[in-house]
Amino acid sequence: MVAKSFARLSVLSLAASIAAIVIALTLGAGSAWAGTSEYSSLVTDHAKHTTFKVLYHKGAVGAQSNEYEFYEERGKVIKNLKTSNKKVAKVKYYDSRHAFKVTIKKAGTAKVTFKYRGKKYCFKFVAKTYTNPFKTLTIGSTSYRSLFKYTDDGFMEANLSGALKAKASKYWTIKWIEVAFENGATQRVGNGDYLSGDIECLTFKLKNKKTGYVTYRPFRPEGW
Repeated sequence: MVAKSFARLSVLSLAASIAAIVIALTLGAGSAWAGTSEYSSLVTDHAKHTTFKVLYHKGAVGAQSNEYEFYEERGKVIKNLKTSNKKVAKVKYYDSRHAFKVTIKKAGTAKVTFKYRGKKYCFKFVAKTYTNPFKTLTIGSTSYRSLFKYTDDGFMEANLSGALKAKASKYWTIKWIEVAFENGATQRVGNGDYLSGDIECLTFKLKNKKTGYVTYRPFRPEGW
């Protein structure tokens, strides 16, 4: 049986963040997307045959540089590291072969194989190209669409006061929009609604209808 690893925790609004951690821990052998880089885990956290569904962030640099790291902690080196498709996934040892890095170069499929503690591993990477989920995203007179040009990861900051205009790009749909207030209350809002009050977090749930990828986009107030 091939397991599909949940390789990243989506950062939700405060009301949902604890539930997200529980889901991430229980879906270790389930099917989910590894949407971003800045991912690092033990080799033994995964089954010997694991599929990682990942997004290729074209043009991204730094934290969203399409890199996935795996390491060991038992004093044994990782051996025979190979990739079946160098055009899709590049592999490289580091830390005296106690770890390795997978860099996604473009959309496609590649199998990364290696040997660790006498066992053969095969990590399959299925990469899809990331696209900006928003066709329009403005709050008041400010557009925030460009923040999602290369990535959908991490907290964003915005002026959470003014009319909200949000439309999804092709193949994307906005499932819901939620406001969390400083007093702990939450409220669903929609396109065209006016944001006001002591807002602590504004969260979008979006889904790509073509790939099935789901992302939760949280905004904090400016200067938070």
